[in-house]
Amino acid sequence: MRELLIIRHAKAEKKPPGIVRDIDRPLTRQGFSDAFRLGRFLASVGYHSDLVLCSPSLRTRQTHEALAKGGFSWGSYQESMVIYEGHTRDIEQLCHMGESNADRMTIIGHNPSLEEWVWHLCGINDSALHLKPCAAICHRWPDGLIHWYLSPSFLPKFDESFDDAE
Repeated sequence: MRELLIIRHAKAEKKPPGIVRDIDRPLTRQGFSDAFRLGRFLASVGYHSDLVLCSPSLRTRQTHEALAKGGFSWGSYQESMVIYEGHTRDIEQLCHMGESNADRMTIIGHNPSLEEWVWHLCGINDSALHLKPCAAICHRWPDGLIHWYLSPSFLPKFDESFDDAE
């Protein structure tokens, strides 16, 4: 059985001055902090991903960087415009291509496509499950079970913050 860790990017700026394209929106200070805490938590429980598939947007790349700064580890890393463009069937196809050697795969992307994809994977036809910024769902694939769900409000506080980490 394979595990798929689905992470929505952390909290991003709405539309900062001087930023024209959506793909260039950065994380907020809270977003960096939440992603760092999620990375610290994943490291504390020994969670390692064989492959990370990430949208090329600035906010998803910064989420990935903050997860790594928190201690989250992975084998391979790839960026794909498919995740940014947000078509659920294309994201699923991308995961099938990447899964051949990956028992644990992580996707860092955007709503609404990630939420809709989770609903599809789990056979849910409504909006009963919401992915807040920096929320993570560990899904067992292909049986459709959600193994666990975390949102930033569930994460423990750590002595070290994003700004303190080296």
